Order: sequence, then C-alpha cells, then structure tokens
Amino acid sequence: MNVGVDYHGIYKSSDYGATFSLFSNDIPTKMYNDMLIDGNPLYVSGVNNGIWTRNLGSVGALQPYQEPLLVWPNPLSTSSGILTIRGVGSGFASVYDQLGKCVFATEVDPNGTQAQLDLGILKAGVYTLVFRDDKGFRTTRVTKP
Repeated sequence: MNVGVDYHGIYKSSDYGATFSLFSNDIPTKMYNDMLIDGNPLYVSGVNNGIWTRNLGSVGALQPYQEPLLVWPNPLSTSSGILTIRGVGSGFASVYDQLGKCVFATEVDPNGTQAQLDLGILKAGVYTLVFRDDKGFRTTRVTKP
C-alpha cells in the first residue's frame, strides 16, 4: 500500500504506485503536517485542523519469499547494463542506493518466467533490488562496476 499527499488531498495506491486514487473523503484538503500508517489505520495531522484517522481497507503486510531472487549478470555488464531476473511473475521492481534512495522503479511484466531491467543509467556502486508482487517480496544486492 502506498499513500501520498498533495494540495488536493490524500491518495492511495494498491498497485505499487502505478496508479493512485483520491482517498481523503471528508478530510479537509488543507496543508498536512504528517502522515503515519500504524498497522491499518492512517493518521493525518493538518495545519490548524486536528488529527484525522481513516481505515485503509484490507491491507496486508507483504511477507518475504523463502526462495532467493535470482539475477544475472551480477556484477552488471558495463556495456549493456541489462539485468535479468529469473523465476518471477508480474510485479514491481525497484532499485535502492546505499542511502536508501529509490533510483529506479518499474512495473514488471515478464516474458515467461524471467524479466529484463535496463539498469545502464546507474552509477558505479552496490544497490538493493526489491521485487514485489501479490505474494510478497524478494531482495538481492546488485553491483554496477
């Protein structure tokens, strides 16, 4: 579950951020100070507006897979930057740098049971690849020389 906010309201996404829908309902659309998701309820504090809570619906925490995420080549090829993920279905892949910043994200619709990501834009370093689908998530480290 992803939750975001702008000057028009609060939005939620159930598809890993591919689409968002307005979720604020009767929460005033003024400046928001902070948001917190604690289990299922969403808490929102507004500027001179109090604290509001909303149920996010049926939200379950994603669980880690037991089997590892299989990728190759790792380290990435310096010429192509193409990374192949094996044994995955449809889902969402994101890559994080060592500071935890998301530097690449895409929806994955594999050909068969493998998908390819073009990570040629990444600078040299060690990254964390996270693959999420409706069953859970898997992670692995990826090195770009």
